[in-house]
Amino acid sequence: MTIDRLINEALDELAQIHAAGSNQGFVHNKDETVVTRVLPGVKREEITVSSDGTTLVIKTKSNSAPAWAAAYANNTWRYNLGPSANLAAADAKHVDGILTIRVPKLKQEKNQHFISVN
Repeated sequence: MTIDRLINEALDELAQIHAAGSNQGFVHNKDETVVTRVLPGVKREEITVSSDGTTLVIKTKSNSAPAWAAAYANNTWRYNLGPSANLAAADAKHVDGILTIRVPKLKQEKNQHFISVN
């Protein structure tokens, strides 16, 4: 087992522990990163999901959300997903006030080669 794999597995476990303790999820696994935001009172057309380099950006702009949902109605959240995130292939769904974004990870080819010794 390589040190990179050990570190990635440890980071995956930490992300899952963090996500389990809140209503906002950020979970890494070997194939994808899943970001979940609870956005009560915010309509699908009031949500913008974009990327800025390796950062996933979620913005909400709502004039119709109730007062109790003000913290969700006009806000911006940023998630640095790292260089392995394939943001161009991300998929977002908004169902019953819950936004779920699945970002697949780029397939990393092993960069192993042998060098002849002279």
